[in-house]
Amino acid sequence: MPENITACIAGGVLCGIGAGITLLSKGSGGGEEILGLLLMQKYKSMSVGKIFNIINVFVFTTCMYIYDISAGVYSIFFAVVTAVVIDRVHLQNITMTMLIISKKEQLEDLIFKAVHRGVTKIKGIGAYSGEETNILLTVVSKDEALILRKILCDYDENVFIIEDESINVVGNF
Repeated sequence: MPENITACIAGGVLCGIGAGITLLSKGSGGGEEILGLLLMQKYKSMSVGKIFNIINVFVFTTCMYIYDISAGVYSIFFAVVTAVVIDRVHLQNITMTMLIISKKEQLEDLIFKAVHRGVTKIKGIGAYSGEETNILLTVVSKDEALILRKILCDYDENVFIIEDESINVVGNF
């Protein structure tokens, strides 16, 4: 029994990484992933992994009645591990806040052009230096954050960026 759990975890991780990399490279392994991508566009709370789980729980529950219960339970466990890993690898699913602090002007234009996201601009004053600074707040996908971080660092070598993944967004993202 412990070797079955280990096999489910190892297989789920490997399958999830493979499917996540396929999605990152703008490809798909088939039905569940395509359905997941389509539903993600319509419902922002959906992800490929969630769709994967919903479909597989129904399929494997049916299999438990037709075949062996333990095989169905292990299959569900495998599918859940796979779905979690897919969602972690497929960066489009991860929404994050970026707080960008810089003395340079026009950084918001770079953000608009690079990732087509709205930006809130706040004028700040450095507590230590007393100098005026720009504070920009935006919400992006993790994939967009990687692109944006490179562009901002190239534009301003002294830029200060704070990123946080633990957010929920309500409204027009």
